[in-house]
Amino acid sequence: MDLRAFVELGSSASLEELQGRLVRFAHGLDFGMVSASLVTDLDNGKARFDSIAHQPAGYESIFSAELGSKRDPVLAMHKRSSLPVVWDQLTYVQAGAADLYEEQSPWGFKTGISLVMHMPGGRHLILGVDRDKELPSRPEVLARMVADIHLAMVYVQDAAVSLLAVPQHPKTIKLTENEKSVLRWTLEGKSNWVISQVMGKSENTIRYYVKCAQAKLDCASKHTTAIRAARLGLLG
Repeated sequence: MDLRAFVELGSSASLEELQGRLVRFAHGLDFGMVSASLVTDLDNGKARFDSIAHQPAGYESIFSAELGSKRDPVLAMHKRSSLPVVWDQLTYVQAGAADLYEEQSPWGFKTGISLVMHMPGGRHLILGVDRDKELPSRPEVLARMVADIHLAMVYVQDAAVSLLAVPQHPKTIKLTENEKSVLRWTLEGKSNWVISQVMGKSENTIRYYVKCAQAKLDCASKHTTAIRAARLGLLG
């Protein structure tokens, strides 16, 4: 698959844009459905699911119910391991969840590949592609598919986490004018050095502003911080 498809995933600036690019990526691998879910562990032992998905109309109620089900074997495997899960009917039968498979298969969910990335702060990003026909029988072809999905996860993680994870109380987040300026220039694609020249400050000072903004918005990188700040309307 063209590297540009992966790069586009990472540069998505809205949920709509991210979903459209995920759909094109999935179709390029011959999968009709795709989903990205950010699972956040809560203090009460439960979890919050924030998701985007391209699925048949009417399936959402089943999808939402089963996503958090402890009986779903794919989710159970993700809890135990970070390894990719390649699933089909046998996966559900062996887990004693054949009835779940019978519910989803008429909607086209007969086989799929799912990956998880466990992150600090009790967050987990799940990326899955699904389809209504068998997976390739040739091991090398299936391995290539898994590798492409794994690479997509690497590129999509920052954008997905930034767009799906909304701070609990965004109105309480206060950015300084300098932090806002740095993030605005970051959205324009400017480097810290260029921003330092524009703002007339040292590059170390710009890094300090970025670090402060990242902490306030709970982001791992400068670009995800800028995207989340813009999404929350913090940049004016």
